[in-house]
This record gives sequence, structure tokens and C-alpha cells, in this order.
Amino acid sequence: MTTRMLAVGLFGALLCATPTSAQTPFGQPPADDAQAGPVLDPNFRSIDFGVRFTDVDGDEARLQRYRDLRTGPVVQGFRWTSENQDRLWRLEADNVGYRDQRYSGEFEQFGRFKGWFQYNQIPYFQSNVTRTPYTVESSTVVTVPDSMQTAIGTGVATLPGIVDQFANPFELRVKRDITSLGGQYQLNRATDINFSLISTGRSGNQPWGASFGMASTQEIPAPIEQRDTQIAANLEWANKTAMFRAGYDGSLFNTSTDTLTFDNPLRITNTSTATSIGRLSRWAGSSMHTLSATGSIALPARSRVIAYVGQSTMTSDANILPWTINPAITPPPQERTALEGEVDVTSLMLRFNSRPTRWMWLNANYRSYDLNNKTPVFEYTQRVAYDTTLGASVGESEPVSMDRDLLELDASLTPFRNGAFRVGFVREDVQRTFRIFDTTVEDTFRVGYDWTSNKWFTVRADWSTAERRGEGFNPEILEEVGEQPGMRHPDVANRDRDQGRVILTAMPTDSLSLNFTASAGTNDYVDTSYGLRANDFSSWGFGFDFAPSDAFNLGANYVSEDMTSLTTSRTANPAPDPGFFDPRRDWNDDIEENVETVSAYLEVPKMFSKLDFAANYDYTKADTSWNYTLVPNTVLPTPIQLNPVSNAWTQLRLDTKYWLRRNLALGVTYMFDKFDVSDWALSPTTLDRLAYSNTFMLMNYTWENYTAHTVWLKATYLW
Repeated sequence: MTTRMLAVGLFGALLCATPTSAQTPFGQPPADDAQAGPVLDPNFRSIDFGVRFTDVDGDEARLQRYRDLRTGPVVQGFRWTSENQDRLWRLEADNVGYRDQRYSGEFEQFGRFKGWFQYNQIPYFQSNVTRTPYTVESSTVVTVPDSMQTAIGTGVATLPGIVDQFANPFELRVKRDITSLGGQYQLNRATDINFSLISTGRSGNQPWGASFGMASTQEIPAPIEQRDTQIAANLEWANKTAMFRAGYDGSLFNTSTDTLTFDNPLRITNTSTATSIGRLSRWAGSSMHTLSATGSIALPARSRVIAYVGQSTMTSDANILPWTINPAITPPPQERTALEGEVDVTSLMLRFNSRPTRWMWLNANYRSYDLNNKTPVFEYTQRVAYDTTLGASVGESEPVSMDRDLLELDASLTPFRNGAFRVGFVREDVQRTFRIFDTTVEDTFRVGYDWTSNKWFTVRADWSTAERRGEGFNPEILEEVGEQPGMRHPDVANRDRDQGRVILTAMPTDSLSLNFTASAGTNDYVDTSYGLRANDFSSWGFGFDFAPSDAFNLGANYVSEDMTSLTTSRTANPAPDPGFFDPRRDWNDDIEENVETVSAYLEVPKMFSKLDFAANYDYTKADTSWNYTLVPNTVLPTPIQLNPVSNAWTQLRLDTKYWLRRNLALGVTYMFDKFDVSDWALSPTTLDRLAYSNTFMLMNYTWENYTAHTVWLKATYLW
């Protein structure tokens, strides 16, 4: 019997159940006077347990990308609470024993102490059809068999011809686990001590490009083994008019995968121009420590001032790798072997809000973020490229610093009973080092209107216009890397932005609500000749919610989003090549994206007095297309247009629960999942082999369709 047939049969049996009693909300036990006793609540003390069946045709990894739907027994949910007038205990568990399991607990002694913990596991399943000749020897080393290197290096075989003999299948996964705990101790009615710790770990493998030169790239399974621990502790005092908090925040990032050494599958010997092994650096261990203070005080005229100041220090003493691991090349000397990284950050926030009259509200907010990079500059006169070429190269590192100041001024005026007018101004001033602009200043003006007091109809609309301009242009930064003088980076480029939004809600009856939303915006990079020159967006949507009684709830929403962008490039070698200055070599790329989303729900609690029924439907479809165009007098060949790409995801979930008693229910949940994708870059027809040449190898993960059916047979017990 297939999973789908099993679901249909069980749904039919439940829908034929005999009605017996009055209606209560969805998921709650029925009200039955014949079964008197204390009120039972599934969120108070309950357990959901049973068995799950999953049948998938297609890409199982995509289906279970961030979840675990394997067939087997399952404790889907457990809730236990004990409470009296002095204390509260609470324990929770979900998906016990599976890769997406979660556990939490809470204890509170009212008026004195409360503490909590949580463990949350999040899987990432990228592919179950991955293959590679590489073997993970340790957290920093991946190798291929010596016999493979010898055969290819001596010309006996080629990489495409031999790779399948050595490639082994493996599942490409990463596990993230998050453990958090904390507590609050009340010293007295005005003073609390707070503490929290969050530890996030990641382990597994991810695709990584291992390069031995521009014409030689191999994809390898790079190990991940890292943990970030965040600690926070503060002392807080507050009364009716004032508050003060002083605290410490720390972040400790530790990793055993800060470097990666990998074999070259093409050779087993080393020379001064070719290597059998490569090495690269990855995320380095680091720490951050912050001391901060926050205070606020109430002022006359219904006003309040809030202030925050924080001082942070970020450090890293990671090792600087030698220029090469190739034993046939003597590495150039390094002025130091450790990073000696140090960054100081000063954060400041000042906020004032006031409501001097019933029809006026004022808000002023100032924030400052000053990042001072004190890491010593690393200078060099020689370097080794791709572990193969030693040469003279004078350069130095660029320890980036920045200083960001933000001022926000807002006012809301309510001259009429039903509506409020909003006006605002924002100025952002950012100074950066080692960027094409030393400073960028952006001014934003915004207006809005809210009409919310009418019980039948509400309106919320706003519009903003912004102008960002750069100062202190540094053309030499573009020249150093051979870029066009008219190229600009979009995060600092001069830009004009306009955007608006409107939200309408109508409530013709107490049981019916209608909504409509629309928004649009444009970004014009006014003096950018090359790079991103413009991007626009628009969206609109509508929906309804209908709830004529507690026994029936129905709703649906539709949203359409459109995004476009225009980029310009020039195909040419760097100056002084004549083509670098030839405008006939320019070309444009117009990108259009559309995303449509549909969602709907239906809830019928106690459809037949003891039967709960719910249905949820979600559908998302995304389409992307590219259009390459040339200038009228072009000297370039006609471009070959790329095919559009699209993907669509559909999910239907049906839930039923039949209450045998006020503390016992049997249920069936059926979920239909379908993913369709058309992507020329990652389709199985494009990526149909591991090696595409003697110098280019992948691991064979692709984007594929799937159709899945999942059934949960479960019991719910309350006590």
C-alpha cells in the first residue's frame, strides 16, 4: 500500500465518525458534560506520538533540505507544565531523535528567579547523489589516491577517463546545533541580574573550489567544524520613571577548519612551476568583548530620553600561512607569522520621543558606529601564485575601517480623529577606508498617512525619496585592478531611490476581512557607466479572512513580485590595450524576475462534534530571464541568449484529529510536497559527469524535481 493510498483510507474513516457533542476551538478537546473534570489544554500537558511514512520520487535532499521526514516512529510533540502559586516548571520536546529535534525547559520562582534552556538542531541536506575521488583525512586535509595522481601525471590516463574508478558516493550534509540557556535573578523589586549563553555549532562538509591556477579548478568536500559561543550578562535597575542597565557581551568563535590542504589530482610530483598539493586559509578563530550601558528617564510633556553606549574589542591571532606549500619552492620571507588582528568598535545611540499634545508625536534618533581597525599592515615584495609561480609583487594588506552616523527625525500629526500624517527625515553619513569613495552621504525624506480609527476601512500609505552621493573619489583604486574608470560599486555609488507602499483593509462584516497591498520602488545609479546601473521592484497582492463562527475559518492570499535590473560591461583586456577604451565593446544585461505566491487555509474544528479538520495550501513560483544586448555600432559577436530559469514549489497539508475521549485523540496528517525546477546551469542534463576536462571537476550535485507524500498516524494524550 502506498503512502498516498494509506492517507486516503484513513481520512475516509475519520470523516465517517459519529457526531456527539458541542464545538470547541481547533486542537482543543471537545466540551462534553458527560466527561466532567478539570480543563485540559494540549499546550499544558500532552504528548503527540505515532509513526510517519514518507514516499519521495526525485530529489530527496531538496525535500529534506532543512528538516527530517524519514519514515519511522516519532514523538512529534511533548508538553509538560507544573504550576502553583509559587513556582512554574515547563518541559517541551519536538521530533525526538531526528535531525530537526528540539528540546526546551523553563523554571520560574515567581518574584525571584526564572531560568530556561533550549537545544535546537537544524539539518542542511544538500545532496544525496554527490560523488568525489577526494577523501576527508582530517578537518584540514582532503586527499585523492596516489595511484590516480600517478596515472594522470604520467599520461597513462586523463581525469575524465579515470575519475569514475575512484569516485565514491557520499551525502553532502551540514548539521547546525544551537544550545541556549539563561536566567534572571530578582535582587529586589527594582533590580534584576540577567545572564544568557548561546552556543552554535556547525559540522559536516560543503562544496569548495580548490584552484591550481586560472585554468585548473577542482571541487572538493571541505570539512566544517566550528562553534560560536555568545555570552551576555547585565545588571538592570528600573522604576516608574527611569531605567539603567550595565552589561557585558562576549562572542568566541572557535574552529578546527581554519585551513584546508588538498591534493592535485593531476600530478604526484612537485616542481618549481607545478605542485601536487595546495593549501588555503578559511575562517579564522576570533573573539569579541563588549561593555555597554543603557539608560532612560521620563521627562515632562509625556517625553522620554534613552541612551546607549558600548565599547567592543575584536581580536584574532590566527596564523598567517606561508606563501606556498609546494616543497619545490622556497617561500618568500614574511614580516610576521600571526595576524595580530585587533578592531575597536564604539557604538552610541541617543533617542528622544515625546507626545506633547494628543495630536502630535515626535521622535529623534541618533546612532553612531565607529569601527577602528588597528590590525598592523602586512607588507610584501614577493608572493607565490597558486603554489606554482614565485615572482616579485609589491603590495600590502588593507585593514578596512569605517565610521557610520545616522540621524532620524520623525513626526506624526493627528489633526482629525481618524487619520495621522507622518513626516520624517534621515541622514546617513558613512566614512570608509580603501573604497572608491571616502565618504557617502544619503538623505531620505519620507511621508505617510494612516487612517485606522474607522471600524470598516483602514489605510496605511507611505512614500520616501533618497539621494546618496559620494565624496572623495579615489580613481586609483579602480586603476590598480584594471577596472573601467566609469565602474562603480553599488553599495557606495551615487544613487537616487524612490519607493512607496499602500495597505488597504476592509471589514464589511464582523466575520469578513479583505486586504490589498501594493508597493513599488526604483534605484537609479546616476553616474555609473559600468556595473549595476538601475534596479526596480514592484509588488501587489490581495487576500481575505472569513470566520463566521468558531466552527469555521477560511482565508487566502495572493502576492506577485517583480524585480528588474540593468548592468553594463565592456569586453576588453586591461589598459593599455586599445580595446579597453573602445565603447563599441560595451554590452548590457537586463534581468527580469517574477515571484508569485498563493496561500490558503481552512479550519473546521469539531466538524462532526469530535472531529477537527484543517487544510493548508502554499504555492510559490519564480521565473528569471536574461536579455543581452549590444550597442548599435558593436564589434562584438551576437550574444547567445541564456534560457530562462524557473522553479515552483507546492505544498498541501491536511490535518484531522478525532477525540475518543476528552484526553485522548487519534489523528492523521497528510502532506503533499512537489518541487519543479528548470535551471540550465544546475540541471542533471548539464551536469552529467564529474570531470569536464583534465582541469575541471565537480561533485555532481544538481537541482532536480521531486514529488513527495508524507503521512503521520498519531495519537494525542492529555493529562
